Amino acid sequence: MVEYSIELAEKYKLSGNNFLDWKVRMKSILTFKKLYALATGTENAEIASERDKLDPERRDLAFEIICINCNVKIAAQFSAEANNDPMVLWTSIDKYYQPKTIQNQTTYLKRIFSTHLQKHKLEETLNKLHENTRQLCSLIDDKTVKPSILLDSVVAMWTIRNLPEEYKTIGELWLKKCEIEKVTPSLKDTIEELHAYLVRTEEDDTTEKALAAQRNENQNKSKNRCSNNYHNPLAQHSEEDCWKLHPEKRPKFDKPIKALLARKSPPTISSFVLDSGATTSMVNQLEFFQSIEMKEQEIELADGSIIKALGHGTIQLEFQNIILTFSNTLYIPSLATNLISMTMFLRTHHIIKLLNKDEFEVIDKDMRQVVTGSLASGNLTLYYSPKVLSVSTIPDNIYTLHQAAGHPSIEYLRKMFPNRNIPQFDCITCSTCKMTKSPFSGNFPQATRKLEFLHMDLCGPISPPSVSGAQYMFKVLDGYSHFAWTFFLSSKSETKGILKNLIARIERQSNNKVTNIVSDNGTEFVNSELQEFFNQYGISHLTTAPYTPQQNPFAERGNRTTINKARCLLKDSGMDSSLWAEAANTAVYLENLTPSKNINFEVPFKRWFDREPSLKHLQPFGCLTIDLKQKLNGKFDESGNQGLFLGYGETHLSYRIMDPGTGNVKITHHVKFIPTEFPCLKTKSTPTDSESFILVPNPTDTSPIKTPPIVQNKSNENFTSSTQENPSLDQNSSGEKSNSIHKGYSWVPEQESIPQNEIIGDVGHPNNILTYQRRSRHHANLADHLSLDPKTYHEAINGPYSQEWKEAIKSELNNMANHHVWIPTTSNHNIKPLSTTWVFKRKTDEDGNLSKFKARLCVQGFNQKEGIDYSEVFSPTGRLSSLRLLLTLCHINQYPIEQMDIHCAFLNGKPEEILHIHQPLGYTDHPDASVFLLKKSLYGLKQIPRCWHKILKETLIAIGLTPCFTDPCLYYSQNREQPLWLFVHVDDLIFGGTWNATFKTKIKTFFKMEDLGTVKYALGICINQNKEYISLIQDKFIHQILTEFSIDQARPPMAPLPSNYKELKDLKDHENKITSSPPFNFRRVLGLLQYIVQCTCPDLSFAASFLSQFLENPKDAHYKALIHTLKYLSGTQTFMLKLGSNLVSHSKTEILGFTDSDWGGGTERKSFSGSLIYFYGALGWREHKQKVVALSSAEAEYNALTESAQDLAWTKQLIFETTNNEVSCTLHSDNQSAIAIASNPVYHHGVCMQN
Repeated sequence: MVEYSIELAEKYKLSGNNFLDWKVRMKSILTFKKLYALATGTENAEIASERDKLDPERRDLAFEIICINCNVKIAAQFSAEANNDPMVLWTSIDKYYQPKTIQNQTTYLKRIFSTHLQKHKLEETLNKLHENTRQLCSLIDDKTVKPSILLDSVVAMWTIRNLPEEYKTIGELWLKKCEIEKVTPSLKDTIEELHAYLVRTEEDDTTEKALAAQRNENQNKSKNRCSNNYHNPLAQHSEEDCWKLHPEKRPKFDKPIKALLARKSPPTISSFVLDSGATTSMVNQLEFFQSIEMKEQEIELADGSIIKALGHGTIQLEFQNIILTFSNTLYIPSLATNLISMTMFLRTHHIIKLLNKDEFEVIDKDMRQVVTGSLASGNLTLYYSPKVLSVSTIPDNIYTLHQAAGHPSIEYLRKMFPNRNIPQFDCITCSTCKMTKSPFSGNFPQATRKLEFLHMDLCGPISPPSVSGAQYMFKVLDGYSHFAWTFFLSSKSETKGILKNLIARIERQSNNKVTNIVSDNGTEFVNSELQEFFNQYGISHLTTAPYTPQQNPFAERGNRTTINKARCLLKDSGMDSSLWAEAANTAVYLENLTPSKNINFEVPFKRWFDREPSLKHLQPFGCLTIDLKQKLNGKFDESGNQGLFLGYGETHLSYRIMDPGTGNVKITHHVKFIPTEFPCLKTKSTPTDSESFILVPNPTDTSPIKTPPIVQNKSNENFTSSTQENPSLDQNSSGEKSNSIHKGYSWVPEQESIPQNEIIGDVGHPNNILTYQRRSRHHANLADHLSLDPKTYHEAINGPYSQEWKEAIKSELNNMANHHVWIPTTSNHNIKPLSTTWVFKRKTDEDGNLSKFKARLCVQGFNQKEGIDYSEVFSPTGRLSSLRLLLTLCHINQYPIEQMDIHCAFLNGKPEEILHIHQPLGYTDHPDASVFLLKKSLYGLKQIPRCWHKILKETLIAIGLTPCFTDPCLYYSQNREQPLWLFVHVDDLIFGGTWNATFKTKIKTFFKMEDLGTVKYALGICINQNKEYISLIQDKFIHQILTEFSIDQARPPMAPLPSNYKELKDLKDHENKITSSPPFNFRRVLGLLQYIVQCTCPDLSFAASFLSQFLENPKDAHYKALIHTLKYLSGTQTFMLKLGSNLVSHSKTEILGFTDSDWGGGTERKSFSGSLIYFYGALGWREHKQKVVALSSAEAEYNALTESAQDLAWTKQLIFETTNNEVSCTLHSDNQSAIAIASNPVYHHGVCMQN
């Protein structure tokens, strides 16, 4: 009998986009195993109980079958919450991938009715129609919707889709309303909505006539009115009831609220009127809103009529002198005039003042003019000009369309959108960025098929380089379709490989062969390798005459078009010129969608792919976006992120969005655009605005990388080329796929992008980033953290994030007051006070996310004089070996390990010297005092670490702990029967023992503490605990470094150093000179590597020690060796160091030492020594060059034994102090001669005997 497999092939397992097929196959498997009813919850309770008794493991089997047929990620996602219940697991997956909701049914209805059957792709379109219908049928459930309701909604949808053109908008709005309210559109409601719209339209036509009639009636009434102290006989009331004669008889009633121009009418103007009767502001255009909540509500007007507001939110208006924000503003599309509530101005202490008989102004409480307006129409009409328009006569939506399309000419814009009424207008951006020379006369032969002619040109070198380090733009254009591809190169030599790959790919796409290639005579095209390639595949290479680029007009003019579009996009959006690669990428994308005059105004996209392109998704480059968060920190956290639109992704309708907080670029479909908001323009014009956005720094900047800062843009005028003929730009190539800005990207519709994680964090020093062609893609895309932190007090309180910095300064001064750091004193000639300065820094968590703004007041300690202002400054620092021992001891004894942080630790120290400071900036509690006496330590003092360690030591001894003599930063309990161990690293305390809670209570009486709970992250190390062992890992920190240098995706080698590493020591200066632009700061990267080695990676000890020899003058070969080591690290970054598990020694009270030496292993005379100390895991290790020259391998090994014995003795003493237990030691070596010498300590010639 054939065994029926319960596991699907890998390609059929649930991957997220194959749910229906997976569900059918799973039903077959589960039915065969008689488990389908159990998994779906349809099994009778009695039958289920009986089957459970007969087969107790069947539920586990059903759960396992479902799990193994999902990919690893999905199985992990759903199985954790299912608690081994197959029904819960099956239901969770079904609801997640196929929720039977009205919204989903409506979505597939939309897809079905928006399907256009095309002659040349009929089969493909029908297959899509069938798939959408199949999905819709699978979502139909009697519990959610009856078939009759579904049929009714189908007819309603058909009605909406077939409305006349002038009613399309109301139909789309109705669908949107149904989607927001989560209801299925019914035919009855649809007809009522259309009827109401027709009634409103008829009322609008009669409104003016009614108002005119009312004016005439009022004029007639005025003839019969009474005046003061006079009764008109023609009036309709008696003399006794005349209010003019008897004012006391006038009835008292509330005057109804009226909006001056609040009447129902199609929006025709964008004027704003101050309305004294409006309780809130009302606008008729969606473009004004920064954020909006779509929620209908009825508004009653002054004439008693009802008008519907579709939503409310916050708008932002730019007037002559200021940008004003109005919250709780109503969105009423049918409002004739935009109304601004006068009450809102008056509540904020604004004053309305007449300038003359025709004009007025609004001034604030400081008598500064806010906005002006006109009285000419009888209303308070504000002077307002939309900021997004460079020509005020252009309607908002037309200019936004012009921006989104990449600033094409009016002729091309009309061709792209033939159904829009586009007027003639002048665009200043286009005029500024598109100045050209007179055209060259002459024609190029017209291609008759795809790939008959491929026109190409290499443009550059470009200054500044792109953020990915590219300096050349390589553009290829098909002569038949005029569809273009672009690539970005750091050197010309890359052209050959890119061109070969491109030809292979586009030939496969188009089912045509390349016949002719047209280029100039550059060596990147005219070389033996490409000539051999052309001859092999029968391709003719046509070159232009020298200095005659006009003979290749399509490539030359194509470059000019791309450059002009990119310039316009950068200038119009205010983006920094270092983002020109993104702008050029978007420009080429738009060129392929724009009708081309060279092919009779056909669209290149249509000619290449034989189908019409969609233009509905186009958006202005650099505009504000709101994209969906992939992960929420909390249930009530915001679900959206603000970002900047940087172009279009490779996949269908996906967008490239830059996170303003991290500089990270993601590709997503879930995004909302604010097409009239350009944050970078705002950052330029209003640098003090609290809402600032990150701008990518110039690639030549040499500052450290950190996460979330904001800086003003540099001028786009710096964007130049080395040639005046071709001022060039860069674009990303299709050869690489990434979520970050990177070299070599272009849009290829058929391909899918491969996302990669972006981990950003603090890895900086100001002199660590240098210009180089290997500059990291991710590195170049990040903003400079430290350079964007304020340098001075005035820069902080007047620049971006001023409010946050003020709060940080206030918090720091409060800390000073709480700790009684200083007292005011009188100044005299004997007092020489020290100056102070503010240091500002954004703090990030272990994931690189912005956590808080930190302001710290520091003394300028460099002005201190030794012997007067300070004496002793030494303060001990704990060894990482001691921390590993603490973790090991706690785990062996099953003690909980916890962590605490001391708030403002250094402010608790007391200096022994008498010190004075000047009054700090921002301190106003004692305005008359200019000098202050320091009672506590202040940051920046040279002796502050010593002062803090002294007070902390005294406190811990008072609590009941004793410092180890071997390591004064490791403490143990004075009561040996109640052990507790504590490790100190400045203000971080890591401890474990039998009285953790008591210790925390006691220390809180001395210092302000932050209880961090169970230790998880300390000193850049992730600490994970389980019953078997404790693991230390630095994968996030390592990945952050590898990503910075673009090594995270590199193939790791098998060894930490290259095979020829021994030759690196003997390099001659004339043989291997340093490159003019080093790839990175050698000293900094090696320092980061050394820290990783000391913490968790003993396997890299030799590599780090060996490369440290070349710190002073590294050559190219040394850089390559260090890159090789980093590549090795990329393959071991997930490895962890295990503590608390005795896998080597047979004794629980034995310390093991392992030592080795490499005498004769290199070309130099001194040997390297290596040692490792093992006690329930690796406690310590070191690798270094020996200080003396060994004359034999025995001597070299003996020297290594001596050094290892010292470490072994130190560890033994430390364990004895902390546990009061003796342990034995065993030292291992692989050299018998060295062992014999060590075992017989007598004089040996040539060996320096050491005790």
